[in-house]
Amino acid sequence: ARQLYDEMAAKGIARNIVTHNIMIKAYGHHGDLESAREVLSLMQSGGLQPTAMTFTHFMFAAAKLGDLCSAMTALEEMDSRGLSDSGYVVAIMMRLARSVRDHTTAMQALSILDRPDMKPTANGIVMLTVLDACLHWKDYGHMKSALEQYRRSDLKPCNRLSWLVMRGSVATGGADAAIAAWEDMLSRDVKPT
Repeated sequence: ARQLYDEMAAKGIARNIVTHNIMIKAYGHHGDLESAREVLSLMQSGGLQPTAMTFTHFMFAAAKLGDLCSAMTALEEMDSRGLSDSGYVVAIMMRLARSVRDHTTAMQALSILDRPDMKPTANGIVMLTVLDACLHWKDYGHMKSALEQYRRSDLKPCNRLSWLVMRGSVATGGADAAIAAWEDMLSRDVKPT
């Protein structure tokens, strides 16, 4: 892919936002943050403005390496440009929290949930990543908040999410909370597993 990307420039073929985003995403999937950073720089020096998707692809690369600093820098850049993609950002930061080994970095990644614009209930996958990371690190404060937001949402959980809702409810509120979670799922026409 990089060879084609470079040949485009050599032949005078304009590379657009999509071309750059694809390259950043590809480097992200391979955990090559430096090459993703280089493409982002080339994109900007070529006069193209990164989109929310550009930054989330870059954040994905950073998260894959457990590089909280680079992920947060990309988020700050998104914020400064007025770009938002909270569902992806939450999922990426939860992936980072789940993958690192040290508690401090994990808690910093989980702190993204303190921002009012970051919604753990964006969709079922995002909610699943939030509960999984909170359970893994025993972050019951964020878990309780996420479960409260879930109860106010209209999400219909898949089997894995319903299981995590039950586990999170037990961890944050005991048997009574688990029974309430069970009843809530039944009211959503979900058969808890």
